[in-house]
Amino acid sequence: MEVLEMHGRLSYFALFIVLAVFTGCSGSGSSAGGGSSTYRTSLTTTDGETIVRVVNEALLTRYGYRFQREVATSEDILYETEWKDLTATRDEQAQGYSFARTRITITARPRSRASAGATFSSRFVAETELRAQGGLDWVKMPMTEMREDYIKEIADYVKNELLRTRR
Repeated sequence: MEVLEMHGRLSYFALFIVLAVFTGCSGSGSSAGGGSSTYRTSLTTTDGETIVRVVNEALLTRYGYRFQREVATSEDILYETEWKDLTATRDEQAQGYSFARTRITITARPRSRASAGATFSSRFVAETELRAQGGLDWVKMPMTEMREDYIKEIADYVKNELLRTRR
């Protein structure tokens, strides 16, 4: 009888461990802040022409991204880059990854649709995926400190240029 009771406890313990592992893995890279594969920040409010000019200069010329989608109307501004392959940072390499890629999306919407010459509120979103040496699959992993510094540098540059050149 004791053996069956012990076996039952071990079964429950094993089930608990398996569930804990799967639950922990399912949230990886999707939480906000400190553990996300996505970096988000608000930029600033300015006119649409300034956003278009600064985003093109910053992402294309300065940082070497290419656009996959471009929409610039009086109702909506959207710039989405293609995935850009990057060298893994030292802290990504320490986690066993050799390759990284990043995609940036900038969106802007009019603050008010009632006035001509609308000002737009803009947002910056960057996604990062990693791949191990010899691996075939890109995975979303929490952004390392060095990768977040790189992304933050781009977001800060765009924000500062928008503030500096807005009309």
